[in-house]
Amino acid sequence: MLSVEAEPILSAILTTAKNGDLQAGVWALSRILAPAKDRAVNIDLPACDSLAGIEAAHEAVIRAVSTGAVTPGEAASLSSLVEARRRTLEVGDMERRIAEIEAKHPKGQS
Repeated sequence: MLSVEAEPILSAILTTAKNGDLQAGVWALSRILAPAKDRAVNIDLPACDSLAGIEAAHEAVIRAVSTGAVTPGEAASLSSLVEARRRTLEVGDMERRIAEIEAKHPKGQS
């Protein structure tokens, strides 16, 4: 029943959209076009195993945006990944430093 009734309604909406009704046009396009999805992004990033590498990776992302290889939104996602890697390195460095301090000053000694 729905499909029988839907055809004239959709036809009327499309006609209204073609005659300039922006709301009808937006509604029709939102049903016709699939929502944008993430795409695979292929850019060369340097190794992110040091702060220098992290800095170089951020520069590569900025360069990719400036050349049009990626969109600003894709760059934001890439930068988030690089930033997460930086935080991981930072935590690892802090753990190493704390372990060194604790080795030099065992618990119970002043």
